[in-house]
Amino acid sequence: MIIDSLNESYDSLSESIDDSDTDPLFRIESESNYQKHFNFIGNSGPLVILDECSGPIDFFKLFLIDEIIQLMIIETNRNAQQMLSSQRISRGSRFSSWKPITKVDIEHFLGLLLWMGLVKMPSLSDYWNKAERYQNKVASKIMSRNKFELILRFWHFENNDSADKTNRLYKIRKLLNIANDIFKNVHQPGEIIAVDESMILYRGRLKFRQYIPNKTHKYGVKFFKVCGTNGYTYKIIIYEGKQSIKGESLSETIVSDLCENYLNEG
Repeated sequence: MIIDSLNESYDSLSESIDDSDTDPLFRIESESNYQKHFNFIGNSGPLVILDECSGPIDFFKLFLIDEIIQLMIIETNRNAQQMLSSQRISRGSRFSSWKPITKVDIEHFLGLLLWMGLVKMPSLSDYWNKAERYQNKVASKIMSRNKFELILRFWHFENNDSADKTNRLYKIRKLLNIANDIFKNVHQPGEIIAVDESMILYRGRLKFRQYIPNKTHKYGVKFFKVCGTNGYTYKIIIYEGKQSIKGESLSETIVSDLCENYLNEG
């Protein structure tokens, strides 16, 4: 009896489904879509076109522009002058050998940093170590260890005397703003963009350092970014603590800020 009852119920359901094909009310409900569709009207693709002879360095220089190089030169030299003038430096101190850096110096310095990211050694000094197991033909030919360490010590992006120190990111704010302008001016996103968060590994002392246990890097600086389907980043926001606008959630504030240049384009 149970089997017969189930079969009758199945037949009844099948008939009602067949009848629904001609039922206008059923068809409207089944085909309704609560998601509003938008037509994409933006222009996607590169905004800067390089010629066929361009190499990797030309693409690299689209992002490391002269404005960033000049910012590093001016503020690094200023930072060194401020520090050295405020302290009594002995003749034996390596600080006494400091000389203002030039564009060539900062380019060599950045090149070494990139190379060090590929060639790992136990300590910074080992890149200039003359022992056979550490010897290389790069570091010592580019610049001396003392000069490299001095630039690293004074490397700066902001004037300490005039900076707005109420801004937790004041030391890199100018650099971050320039970088975001470059990202925006080099490429235009397509119809699909995504907003997500990530972590930069950091275990030092910092007021806005985060601890997120489910991340690969549990301690660090959290930042948000908007990206395209090709992985290109169009804008970055570094999370510096409570920064939502009154009346909005943090998510609403972040998404609105990241996508402000791409609204009303579908």
